[in-house]
Amino acid sequence: MAISMIHGMIDHYVMLFRGTPVMLSDIAAIGTAANVSKGYSAPIELSVLRAAAAAVLFCVSVCLMQRSFKVHKRWYFRRLFSLPCVLVLAFIAYTGIQTVGTGLAFWQSSRQYSEIFYFLRCATSSFVKQPEGYSADALSAAQSEFTGKQGTKTPNLIVIMNESFSDLGSVGALETNEDPMPYVHKLMQGQENTISGQLTVSTFGGGTANTELEFLTGDSMAFLPYNCSAYQVFIKSEMPNLTSGLDSLGYQTAAIHPYLSTSWNRTNVYRFFGFEAQYYQDDFAADASRVRDYISDSASYKKIFELYENKRENTPLFVFNVTMQNHGGYDWDGDGYFDKRIYLTGEEQDKYPTVDQYLSLVRYSDDAVQELISYFSKVDEPTAIVFFGDHQPNLPEDFYNTLLESQRGNLSDAELRQKKMVTPFFIWANYDIEEQTNMQISANYLSAYALNALGCSTSGFDQMRLALQQQIPVMNVNGYRLPDGTWYPQSEQPENDLLNDYHNAEYAQIFDAKNRSDEWYTP
Repeated sequence: MAISMIHGMIDHYVMLFRGTPVMLSDIAAIGTAANVSKGYSAPIELSVLRAAAAAVLFCVSVCLMQRSFKVHKRWYFRRLFSLPCVLVLAFIAYTGIQTVGTGLAFWQSSRQYSEIFYFLRCATSSFVKQPEGYSADALSAAQSEFTGKQGTKTPNLIVIMNESFSDLGSVGALETNEDPMPYVHKLMQGQENTISGQLTVSTFGGGTANTELEFLTGDSMAFLPYNCSAYQVFIKSEMPNLTSGLDSLGYQTAAIHPYLSTSWNRTNVYRFFGFEAQYYQDDFAADASRVRDYISDSASYKKIFELYENKRENTPLFVFNVTMQNHGGYDWDGDGYFDKRIYLTGEEQDKYPTVDQYLSLVRYSDDAVQELISYFSKVDEPTAIVFFGDHQPNLPEDFYNTLLESQRGNLSDAELRQKKMVTPFFIWANYDIEEQTNMQISANYLSAYALNALGCSTSGFDQMRLALQQQIPVMNVNGYRLPDGTWYPQSEQPENDLLNDYHNAEYAQIFDAKNRSDEWYTP
């Protein structure tokens, strides 16, 4: 009972903070969880107190009712004393224990599956097997078809993966006092030299590093265990990726994350990926601006300006910046600089204070994006910015249900699920590129698409993904979307030879250094 109760409590609060249950791979992410835990507050819930009390009383009752053959009087005393415990336990059970909405079953995380079953079932899927038909010959045949493309441009490439940045209006209609992201919306409405649209990712409410993986490597979480942390579980040595490819083209490369260096095993992974330099919270000035208790997007972008102004002469710069400002939870009441600028109006006004705080954070991010583009629009060197959110925020489930309610019946269950897996993205350049709006793409394709659109050199692996993107425009951990809008769930992978080749290429890139050709993955 004690073990089950502790596990149930952990799962309850992980569900509350992140929106997904505990998985086997979370064991490897304990350090990351500890890093960000101070941003959350655990509410004292009556249901949790009742469940904990029931578990304690159960254990006490069992201990007291154990018969002692040596001291009979003590046994009778224990049995008599245990009666009140049993009565109280019965009363709690009668009134209903609802730690996670499942009545008496402390260990369940939903009304359909017990949490222990769910944990163990997913654990058995946490090991990656070779794709069917995988072989060195199959890899070679696919690689001979896609050889890459020589580019004409080597712009400074600034990539911003903005923490929890999303447009909640794309999930469903909501009323606010002002537009939370007026500048980004303006960019995405056909601005010159700008490509924009919606990016489908493979995580919700957390799991930032998995979106990083999809962008930097071009690999899809669709072929990896659900909810695993690939950075911590699978990336154990050097492997070809976007960073190593740009390094081979003469780029100066740097990664920025204005928080702790210990999260998601980043220091090792970035080293394996080939980043020349890494910058974390300790590399920022003590007086760097903060929003709540996190270094602001604005301060993070000023670090990029500093790197640009001090980069090696005649050397293009690649910066991969993972921001921190908008990280959950959204119930900040401390002394950090923060003004409630955006809030829900209409029927939802004052109903969801955490949503109001999140929307205000988005406005701070929007202001910082304007600073970023204003700075690089004035530089002489060709420069491009790729901006996207890593996932949507973990906000109250009732709020998301309200956004989605009017769409039920018009959209399939798969389409409704994917609504919560979408963030905005844009590609901006200070030189001529072909504009495009309302584009639908997934994170595993974005780096290849950006390089091609910006006139940069692309690898054979990039060209394979660009070809696949024409046949399967969007894919993620939940499924695959065809050009006609049809969604295939993950369990029903569409028959597609190029998709199989891509699966093989991803497996080789991550797991089979012996048979992969590193040169094929880099321009």
